[in-house]
Amino acid sequence: MSYKSAIDIYYQDLANLLKMLDTYVINYRNLVSTLNDINLNVLISRRKKRKAIKQVEELGCIIDMLLDAICEAQKCYLRYVKMKCNVLCEIITCDFIRLEIEQEILSGISDECKGSLLTLCPPSFKSLPNNVESSENQ
Repeated sequence: MSYKSAIDIYYQDLANLLKMLDTYVINYRNLVSTLNDINLNVLISRRKKRKAIKQVEELGCIIDMLLDAICEAQKCYLRYVKMKCNVLCEIITCDFIRLEIEQEILSGISDECKGSLLTLCPPSFKSLPNNVESSENQ
């Protein structure tokens, strides 16, 4: 597994945690509003009211654990993104971007022609025409 796919999977896990948190928060809101309705209803026994309060508290604890896990995961992922940004800032120059654009524009052209048309040739393209000439001379 490549590093990129590992980070992509990690990001998907983080997104899944956020979806889970969203679901739990919606359920928590529903339980709190239901608990409020139960509390106002005098016909419901105290035991059922206590049970409802306990369920809301348990869900609140689960949400707290999820928030802790998400915070830790986000710290790690943000550190990865920052490191990747720093590396890309060191690698990418105007020449790198120009070469990338030229290669994209010339994607349908043969490699021999690319070597002669590109203004900034990577080493593989510079050596390609020489190899072709040397094989023709032999």
